Amino acid sequence: MNLFKKNISLRQIFQVLALLFLAILIPYLMVKISYLLAVILLITIVSFLVVISIFWSYRTGLYILLVYSSFIFLIDRILMVDVPYGIAVEFLIILIFIALLIQQKGKNSFQWKLNEPIVIIQIIFYSYFILQIANPNAVSISAWLASSRFLTTFLLFYIILHFFSSIRHIKFFTISWLIIAMMVASYGIFQEYFGLRDFEWRWIRAVPNRYDLYFVWGQMRKFSFLSDPSAYGLFLGFTGLSTLMMSLALF
Repeated sequence: MNLFKKNISLRQIFQVLALLFLAILIPYLMVKISYLLAVILLITIVSFLVVISIFWSYRTGLYILLVYSSFIFLIDRILMVDVPYGIAVEFLIILIFIALLIQQKGKNSFQWKLNEPIVIIQIIFYSYFILQIANPNAVSISAWLASSRFLTTFLLFYIILHFFSSIRHIKFFTISWLIIAMMVASYGIFQEYFGLRDFEWRWIRAVPNRYDLYFVWGQMRKFSFLSDPSAYGLFLGFTGLSTLMMSLALF
């Protein structure tokens, strides 16, 4: 009994009970009430855990962003639900940046690098873009709002600037990147030799002109679980080149 008390805390018991409760609740909602309600509950729980993880460590948030960005289009093809999944990417970047500010504020080590040429150029560029909202010759403000999503790239710049603060973090991120690249390449080879899955054919045929873009010269262009064949080729191209450079480096 003493061994039981030492090894198992009250918090761990609560966590197990909570997981068991959710394991019963979610299937019950799917069968008795609504499949959509169960999905919403699951997304809410996952989102809550993601937010906690980000504010616990912004580096964890960047890995979550990396994985989500890699698999977002696979999720879209499987679910076939008209949801703007891309908005979650911008939302994650904003959350990670806020977490970075909070965590670095305690250490007084956040670096704005305002004297660096690359930062000055970005500030000028993004300031010019923001001023375009007041342009009297602008065609549409809604189009400006839609395109303004790329402003989060500036926040991502600061996240990455602070993320790669040591060789250990660089190595771990590189390994994670290469693992995802290997998965992308492996699934692309699977598509080449075993063909596309049913959900992928449904996705291709969902838009009339999409088949014509993907079926070229008598062959179906492969895309793995990325957005399109171009992204697939570019991603594996620079990954292969980077891997070659790292293999020749003296470290």
